[in-house]
Amino acid sequence: MNKDKIIIGLLILSLLFQWFSWSNIAILENQVNNLRNEIHSINSTVYSETSNVRQIVQGIREDAQWWGKDEVEFLKVTRERSTVKVSWQLKEYQDGASVQFYYQPSNQDTYIESKVTEVSKGYFSTTFEFENTLEPFIHSSIRRETYGPNQRDSYFQEEAITIMDDMKGGHPNQSIKYYISLTHAGNAQFTDVRYIDHGEIQHQLFKSLSVHGHIGKDNFHFSLFEEGKQNTQYNLVEAWVENRDEEFQLLERWEFELQDNYTSSGKKVVNQSENGYHPRNFQFNQSIPQDQLNQLYLVIQYPDNIKVERRIFTK
Repeated sequence: MNKDKIIIGLLILSLLFQWFSWSNIAILENQVNNLRNEIHSINSTVYSETSNVRQIVQGIREDAQWWGKDEVEFLKVTRERSTVKVSWQLKEYQDGASVQFYYQPSNQDTYIESKVTEVSKGYFSTTFEFENTLEPFIHSSIRRETYGPNQRDSYFQEEAITIMDDMKGGHPNQSIKYYISLTHAGNAQFTDVRYIDHGEIQHQLFKSLSVHGHIGKDNFHFSLFEEGKQNTQYNLVEAWVENRDEEFQLLERWEFELQDNYTSSGKKVVNQSENGYHPRNFQFNQSIPQDQLNQLYLVIQYPDNIKVERRIFTK
């Protein structure tokens, strides 16, 4: 009898356990379904918002269709000033519409209006001047040999720095901003802001330069390379490195020496005007203890008494 009661009790417990399990499974299934519904709702919201963004972008593109591709032409480039001509087409231009052109030099905070000329029906241009006190872009990479406490174990510490802190004037990433407006029957349209990169002007004036240095315990070596084969208005005449003290007074000066230059076919370059310009390589070596180097400045002399300098190393 007691045995039967035990069996019946176990059966009841088993049924209760299964009932609780089924209840938990049902709860979990319900939670999963709710989660699926939430995910579906989120997906629907994201899809709706994405569709709205696409419609906005498409609307912007459609609004911009009235403006054709612009062309930028440098009419005159000097170290101090440049003259540029911008031409463009208004695809849906109507007689009587007003066209304005506004530009903002990199050294100003406000836009300036430039007179617009209608070249032919729907085609316009404007010409304006701006200041551009520029200097060559110089990349500096210096490897300095340092020592451990016992002065026997040496290792190299590389300092790869693009020196811009001493630049007077433009940075190659600075740009002139401009935009065009079209007004007709009281309705105004504006193009997006466009850019004229100072780097395009800079590369017409100066070649970019790359200086590499290795400073050892008792000697150092520097190389100076011109980059690019294009002709520029100003070519390097001479270059040197100056060691200056804390008061920026000259301690010593070392001249770069022009190295022999060869074409890709192995022919020595004698005349730079022959078959285009060939980038030059300058080098020098000096025996001097590292602890006597304080502040090193790269100094470059150009025609018209143009002198450019950059700090390339500090102790």
